[in-house]
Amino acid sequence: MSRGQFSHLTLNKNVKGNMDIKLLSERIREVRQRAKETQSEFSKSINIDQKTISRFENGVQLPNCNTLITIATNYEVSVDWLLGGQEKTDTHDLQDHVAELEIKERELLERISELQANNETFRLALETITKMNRINDDRTGETG
Repeated sequence: MSRGQFSHLTLNKNVKGNMDIKLLSERIREVRQRAKETQSEFSKSINIDQKTISRFENGVQLPNCNTLITIATNYEVSVDWLLGGQEKTDTHDLQDHVAELEIKERELLERISELQANNETFRLALETITKMNRINDDRTGETG
Protein backbone atom coordinates (compact mmCIF):
# COMPACT_ATOMS: atom_id res chain seq x y z
CA MET A 1 0.00 0.00 0.00
CA SER A 2 1.16 3.48 -0.74
CA ARG A 3 1.65 6.11 1.92
CA GLY A 4 -1.32 8.13 0.60
CA GLN A 5 -3.75 5.34 1.47
CA PHE A 6 -3.22 6.10 5.15
CA SER A 7 -3.84 9.85 4.92
CA HIS A 8 -7.04 9.45 6.93
CA LEU A 9 -8.02 6.34 8.81
CA THR A 10 -11.63 5.26 8.70
CA LEU A 11 -12.79 3.90 12.01
CA ASN A 12 -13.83 0.32 12.35
CA LYS A 13 -16.42 -0.30 15.06
CA ASN A 14 -14.27 -3.13 16.41
CA VAL A 15 -11.22 -0.90 16.99
CA LYS A 16 -10.29 -0.82 20.66
CA GLY A 17 -7.70 1.33 22.32
CA ASN A 18 -7.04 4.03 24.85
CA MET A 19 -7.78 7.03 22.63
CA ASP A 20 -11.13 8.65 23.29
CA ILE A 21 -12.41 9.11 19.74
CA LYS A 22 -15.52 10.94 20.91
CA LEU A 23 -13.38 13.45 22.82
CA LEU A 24 -11.12 13.97 19.78
CA SER A 25 -14.20 14.63 17.65
CA GLU A 26 -15.58 17.07 20.22
CA ARG A 27 -12.29 18.91 20.48
CA ILE A 28 -11.94 19.31 16.73
CA ARG A 29 -15.47 20.75 16.68
CA GLU A 30 -14.63 22.97 19.67
CA VAL A 31 -11.54 24.35 17.93
CA ARG A 32 -13.58 25.19 14.86
CA GLN A 33 -16.37 26.77 16.90
CA ARG A 34 -13.95 28.81 19.02
CA ALA A 35 -12.61 30.21 15.75
CA LYS A 36 -16.22 30.95 14.72
CA GLU A 37 -15.70 29.13 11.46
CA THR A 38 -18.00 26.95 9.41
CA GLN A 39 -16.85 23.47 8.47
CA SER A 40 -16.13 24.82 5.01
CA GLU A 41 -13.95 27.67 6.30
CA PHE A 42 -12.17 25.34 8.71
CA SER A 43 -11.54 22.78 5.99
CA LYS A 44 -9.95 25.40 3.74
CA SER A 45 -7.65 26.61 6.51
CA ILE A 46 -6.23 23.12 7.00
CA ASN A 47 -6.42 21.95 3.37
CA ILE A 48 -8.98 19.20 3.93
CA ASP A 49 -12.30 18.53 2.20
CA GLN A 50 -15.34 19.83 4.13
CA LYS A 51 -16.91 16.35 4.15
CA THR A 52 -13.79 15.05 5.87
CA ILE A 53 -14.17 17.68 8.61
CA SER A 54 -17.72 16.49 9.12
CA ARG A 55 -16.46 12.92 9.39
CA PHE A 56 -13.84 14.01 11.96
CA GLU A 57 -16.44 15.86 14.04
CA ASN A 58 -18.84 12.91 13.92
CA GLY A 59 -16.18 10.39 14.93
CA VAL A 60 -16.44 8.49 11.66
CA GLN A 61 -12.89 9.21 10.55
CA LEU A 62 -9.65 10.04 12.36
CA PRO A 63 -7.29 12.78 11.20
CA ASN A 64 -3.73 11.74 10.45
CA CYS A 65 -0.75 13.10 12.38
CA ASN A 66 -0.05 15.87 9.87
CA THR A 67 -3.66 17.06 10.06
CA LEU A 68 -3.56 17.07 13.86
CA ILE A 69 -0.34 19.09 13.78
CA THR A 70 -1.84 21.55 11.27
CA ILE A 71 -4.96 22.05 13.40
CA ALA A 72 -2.83 22.49 16.54
CA THR A 73 -0.50 24.97 14.83
CA ASN A 74 -3.17 27.01 13.04
CA TYR A 75 -5.50 27.21 16.04
CA GLU A 76 -2.93 27.44 18.86
CA VAL A 77 -3.84 24.29 20.74
CA SER A 78 -1.64 21.31 21.50
CA VAL A 79 -1.90 17.96 19.77
CA ASP A 80 -1.94 16.49 23.28
CA TRP A 81 -5.06 18.50 24.09
CA LEU A 82 -6.74 17.46 20.83
CA LEU A 83 -6.10 13.83 21.75
CA GLY A 84 -7.65 14.20 25.19
CA GLY A 85 -4.92 15.75 27.33
CA GLN A 86 -5.20 18.77 29.54
CA GLU A 87 -5.04 22.22 28.07
CA LYS A 88 -1.69 23.74 28.97
CA THR A 89 -0.53 27.32 28.98
CA ASP A 90 2.77 27.55 27.20
CA THR A 91 5.47 30.03 28.12
CA HIS A 92 4.54 32.38 25.27
CA ASP A 93 0.93 32.59 26.48
CA LEU A 94 2.14 33.20 30.02
CA GLN A 95 4.44 36.00 28.85
CA ASP A 96 1.57 37.57 26.92
CA HIS A 97 -0.62 37.38 30.02
CA VAL A 98 2.07 39.02 32.18
CA ALA A 99 2.52 41.78 29.58
CA GLU A 100 -1.25 42.40 29.56
CA LEU A 101 -1.28 42.61 33.35
CA GLU A 102 1.64 45.06 33.33
CA ILE A 103 -0.25 47.28 30.87
CA LYS A 104 -3.39 47.12 33.00
CA GLU A 105 -1.35 47.89 36.12
CA ARG A 106 0.17 50.98 34.44
CA GLU A 107 -3.29 52.11 33.31
CA LEU A 108 -4.62 51.63 36.84
CA LEU A 109 -1.75 53.60 38.37
CA GLU A 110 -2.34 56.40 35.86
CA ARG A 111 -6.03 56.45 36.76
CA ILE A 112 -5.20 56.58 40.47
CA SER A 113 -2.88 59.53 39.81
CA GLU A 114 -5.65 61.27 37.88
CA LEU A 115 -8.10 60.67 40.73
CA GLN A 116 -5.59 61.97 43.26
CA ALA A 117 -5.03 65.06 41.10
CA ASN A 118 -8.79 65.53 40.76
CA ASN A 119 -9.18 65.06 44.50
CA GLU A 120 -6.48 67.69 45.13
CA THR A 121 -8.19 70.03 42.65
CA PHE A 122 -11.51 69.46 44.41
CA ARG A 123 -9.89 70.10 47.81
CA LEU A 124 -8.33 73.34 46.57
CA ALA A 125 -11.62 74.43 45.00
CA LEU A 126 -13.44 73.69 48.26
CA GLU A 127 -10.86 75.69 50.23
CA THR A 128 -11.23 78.59 47.79
CA ILE A 129 -15.02 78.51 48.07
CA THR A 130 -14.78 78.39 51.86
CA LYS A 131 -12.39 81.37 51.90
CA MET A 132 -14.64 83.29 49.51
CA ASN A 133 -17.65 82.57 51.73
CA ARG A 134 -15.71 83.86 54.77
CA ILE A 135 -14.69 86.99 52.89
CA ASN A 136 -18.28 87.48 51.75
CA ASP A 137 -19.55 86.88 55.29
CA ASP A 138 -17.01 89.39 56.66
CA ARG A 139 -18.17 91.97 54.13
CA THR A 140 -21.82 91.45 54.91
CA GLY A 141 -21.25 91.16 58.61
CA GLU A 142 -22.66 87.65 58.86
CA THR A 143 -21.01 84.95 60.92
CA GLY A 144 -20.94 81.26 60.12
